[in-house]
Amino acid sequence: MINDKQKAFGAMLEYTDKYGEKLTYAATWNQRDGVHLLVSETGDSGSWSIVMDDGFGDRTTAIFQMLEHNGYLYCCTGNGATGFKLYRSNNPTESDSWEKIGDDNFGIGTHAKYAWAMLKRSDNTLYLTTLIFNLFTPFAPNEQKGAYIFKSSDGLTWDQIVGPGSDTGAGFGDHENLGVRSVCEINGTVYFGTVANPFFPNFLVSHGYEIWKLVD
Repeated sequence: MINDKQKAFGAMLEYTDKYGEKLTYAATWNQRDGVHLLVSETGDSGSWSIVMDDGFGDRTTAIFQMLEHNGYLYCCTGNGATGFKLYRSNNPTESDSWEKIGDDNFGIGTHAKYAWAMLKRSDNTLYLTTLIFNLFTPFAPNEQKGAYIFKSSDGLTWDQIVGPGSDTGAGFGDHENLGVRSVCEINGTVYFGTVANPFFPNFLVSHGYEIWKLVD
């Protein structure tokens, strides 16, 4: 069922479906054929079955995180060629039940490669973070480089809170913060962990990773 085309397990989650059944989902990283999504009732060897094996029909290559919100299972995905997509389903064992949320990578375009992390805050607000490969946009203005962050209350409509369309510029106003890899809530405060460019030599970047917090 799993072969050498699957390079990693990108995410796992226990999800309770609309029938009250608890199932474990696992997502792979497959650069060649597109991500596979697997499901199991027990998690034991031999109990897994394939829900999807073609990257949501468009050869999406990775799922980086899965999250439940209002009965839907959300998948944050990435694709080095076409950019990230966000998908959701309230019946995820049915391969044709998945819907794509947003257009044109939330308006960023194809250089927005990953929907890298997602958080469901205690007030039920969702946060979605991205990876922007500056390597692929060398001639873009700096204000368009760096990580973007979005938030939503319903999972369908997303507002940009970090990026050129917000009061806080891309990468928190620093294009060297090309991605936000982690996000968490501690005592009601949301924290974001950034990634500086790992591809260029050190003399082309002025700093490493950073932690930022959301001030409401």
